[in-house]
Amino acid sequence: MKMFEEFIQADYELDQIIKKVMERIRYWFQDGSFSLSSMPIDQSKSSTPNAAKRSIITDFADSEFYFQMIIRFYVEDLENCDVIIKKYDPSKIDEQHGGEPIWTIELTNDKQIKINDVKEDFIIKEISKMDDRSDNPDENKIEVPKEKEGEEPAAPPAGAEGMPPGAQMPPPGEQMPPAQGAPAQAPPPGAQMPPAL
Repeated sequence: MKMFEEFIQADYELDQIIKKVMERIRYWFQDGSFSLSSMPIDQSKSSTPNAAKRSIITDFADSEFYFQMIIRFYVEDLENCDVIIKKYDPSKIDEQHGGEPIWTIELTNDKQIKINDVKEDFIIKEISKMDDRSDNPDENKIEVPKEKEGEEPAAPPAGAEGMPPGAQMPPPGEQMPPAQGAPAQAPPPGAQMPPAL
């Protein structure tokens, strides 16, 4: 019974938090910085009452792009939330894979953020960071595949030491020519020497 009462209390508190965050987001588009460059298209919250996880979804657009921001809350954690932002190009929506986002910001799991830190300047900074990364490919981190990490370069085949770069190994059974500048080797026993000139 006590656990149920605690859940009901946390559920009520979460409902109050969601209302305040929705009011905050509406302010961004009415009087905040977003009102200067973007317009809201839709805002909704998940409608399942007493659910352990709930979301606010805000769709908005600027003169070129369409964005979707999802803020996900958990009854068992009234301090942190997930923030997911997706950016779309409406001009490519009819092309193959055009409905896929240009980029996605995922502040989830270990990257969760404090609910009190979900403020307009924070969201604008995250969007700007991602736009900068998209504009500058040098900023994109390239992950090394796990199986390649720590691998040592392959050793040259036996007998290839001292060969100039790009030289081919002789077919099996044939001798390798001496390296440039190397002393001539004695002929094998029984081999005939060419006559002296």
